Amino acid sequence: MKPFSNKSKSKRPKFLFKLKINELTNIPQSSGYCYVKWHLKDGTGTSGHHAYSPQTKATHPVSNQSKGITPRVLVRNHRARWNYSLENPIQVKLTVDRNRKLNEKLLVLEVYFEFLEQIGGNVSNRSHSRTSSNSSNTPSHSNSSYTQKISSKLLLGTVTINIAEYINKEESVISNRFLLQKSKINSILSLDIQMELIRGTFDDFELPQSFSSGQLPSSFRNGISEVLDDSSDMNSPVSSTFHASNGGN
Repeated sequence: MKPFSNKSKSKRPKFLFKLKINELTNIPQSSGYCYVKWHLKDGTGTSGHHAYSPQTKATHPVSNQSKGITPRVLVRNHRARWNYSLENPIQVKLTVDRNRKLNEKLLVLEVYFEFLEQIGGNVSNRSHSRTSSNSSNTPSHSNSSYTQKISSKLLLGTVTINIAEYINKEESVISNRFLLQKSKINSILSLDIQMELIRGTFDDFELPQSFSSGQLPSSFRNGISEVLDDSSDMNSPVSSTFHASNGGN
């Protein structure tokens, strides 16, 4: 890739940001729905719907969206699995300071839980009709004895990530796990992030050398260790809910 001829643009490298939200583990509740809202603070700073990828040597559809939401998934065995990926990578413009350090670009994720309430099988037709009319916004499951509806919603916690720290010359996918912040529980969110440079060169800025976004100690640039792989299979996820959240599992 050729260096910028314009020095001002060398301070504004552009990347393709790829995000995958894998799962949330160690959820105290055993049934209900989970979903994640995400947004890039201060937007993407880009426009356009196609971009050339030096990695694939082709032009691909891209997005400039700065926010989104995963599907709602049913919690099973104290775990919510999404395997949610962006339909198209997002163009993101970063900035470089006078010391050649990348300024932060924050990704904020909010994790929500929806409680399920069981309704007896002898509900009236009127109640059944009212529940059905709200089915587009309120997922329900039924069998011969009862139906379930969403009774309330709770913000389980948040995760804030500086995606600039995920830039590496190999442009490889980096996987990390995060203990939810602003939370009273010890649930763990698993993510994959990839940053591909599409404007500028790696000589225009210093590469980040460490993470500062609250990743669990077992995760780093060489990938995730297997230490936490069975975190959702603990004998009693609820019992760990009120332990001190020090990230040192």
